[in-house]
Amino acid sequence: MKTFALVHRNVCLNVICDDEFENVIKEHFCKSTKLIFENSKSPTYTLCVTAQIRTIDGIYHKMVDKWFNYSTLDCWIDNSKRICYISNFKADCIANRNLTIQYFTSNLFNRLLVMNGYVGIHSSCVEKDGDGVMFVGSRLAGKTTCMLDLLNNGFNFVNNDTAAIKYIESEHQIEALGIIKNVFIRMNKSFATQIQNQKYLEIAERQGVQYSDRVSLEENRIILTPLELAELNHCKFIPSVKIKIVIIPQYNPRLNSIRFSLQASKTYAQFFISQSLPLVHDTTAFLTDIAVDDLGFYQPQNGVEYLSSLPCYVCEYNERNIEHLAETVQNALIR
Repeated sequence: MKTFALVHRNVCLNVICDDEFENVIKEHFCKSTKLIFENSKSPTYTLCVTAQIRTIDGIYHKMVDKWFNYSTLDCWIDNSKRICYISNFKADCIANRNLTIQYFTSNLFNRLLVMNGYVGIHSSCVEKDGDGVMFVGSRLAGKTTCMLDLLNNGFNFVNNDTAAIKYIESEHQIEALGIIKNVFIRMNKSFATQIQNQKYLEIAERQGVQYSDRVSLEENRIILTPLELAELNHCKFIPSVKIKIVIIPQYNPRLNSIRFSLQASKTYAQFFISQSLPLVHDTTAFLTDIAVDDLGFYQPQNGVEYLSSLPCYVCEYNERNIEHLAETVQNALIR
């Protein structure tokens, strides 16, 4: 058996696994995040991944994952020992078995984040010189488009689509931790024909993706891991960052120049709340049975509430003026 831990701040998931599963779990996190791998004598919780168990004492659940051709695993939760076991893996191929194990592990770690006061928010984040910029918006608002433009102009990648945020009281700042997700980039013509974005065309061709406005969203999206995106843009992948400003992107085809307007404090408080997301997917909703008595009392909504106290800008843009976005954001950071 192998032992290691996934660690972020005071959240520590100790993993004990059969030898064959060590790289399955580690490679998943290495490609998508930068959690620290180390041994821990005082973990928040422990996960045992083994093919050697048929049944064991504990709260029993069966995970069924339709995304991986209805692969399944059995889970037993023992809060008295702060450990859960997964075993009896059933899948149509090794790849789907491994994906199911990876997905479970990610959601278990996210459950521990929630128990430590983190909350999910629909966002994309970048970083420069230690300062975090968070784009918050609903689907198709332009979060990814704006993020990619900043990556082209000296900013570093933190996350796309979902971040776990928490108000760190001792530092009086809001931290955003990138949640493990692939990056989907829509190859519509207005995006793909811009010179700075032509590096994505080779990937689109390799993945059989059309750059067209006439096909469905699923047919014109390329898929990259966070590390692949960072490498392609010659920037760093930063696992977490302190947020300094929040930007709400709004596509406006009529504008000749970017409109970047500072909003009154708390104006978008309810909007931010509406963009909060669960960090644990419905497939593993049973992980709410995991409990740790001495974690203390946290109010996850504090992260969203404090987010509305940061400088917040509405950014109206289009493909003709987005080239000025990086300079505009940089100026906002130094104010």
